[in-house]
Amino acid sequence: MALRKKFDWFLEHVLGVEKSTSQQEIKKAYYKLVLQLHPDKNPGDEVSLNIHSMIGILGDEEKRADLAGDVVQNLHEFFQAMYKNVTEVDIEDFEANYRGSDSEKKYLIELYKKYKGNMNRLFCSMLCSDTKLDSHCFKDILDEEIAAGLLATTPLRQKEIDLMRNEWASYFGSLLKI
Repeated sequence: MALRKKFDWFLEHVLGVEKSTSQQEIKKAYYKLVLQLHPDKNPGDEVSLNIHSMIGILGDEEKRADLAGDVVQNLHEFFQAMYKNVTEVDIEDFEANYRGSDSEKKYLIELYKKYKGNMNRLFCSMLCSDTKLDSHCFKDILDEEIAAGLLATTPLRQKEIDLMRNEWASYFGSLLKI
């Protein structure tokens, strides 16, 4: 990060150009300044020494690109410091708090509307969902919302409801025949 800041400062304050300036314009500004601050004319001058340490970067596109890589690495370090590593325990805690929450219900309704009642697509997008564990719970929530008039039933949802009714009717019918 220090090198990138130094390079940006050098471009702006020493050469008088912006970071986005073309390579050709940077060279032109550099050569103009070199004539004024040549080390033979200014022995021991820190600005003169900094100028010469930057020439390797200025004249090489690859080295300039490496500075962009330094910026990416610094962003990576920044976000690592900002956010802790997530463990399985963290995920399990989140899932335990999320299941049955108002946030889950709100997201369920959003996905129901987005996918027009397609429960397969809904389950693919729903956080922490498992079709075996959640299908009846989600069905109850959606049925309550539809019954309350807060959510419209969709043709696909109605088809799924009819299929469920038929499955349950045949299941209970077979039990009654026994």
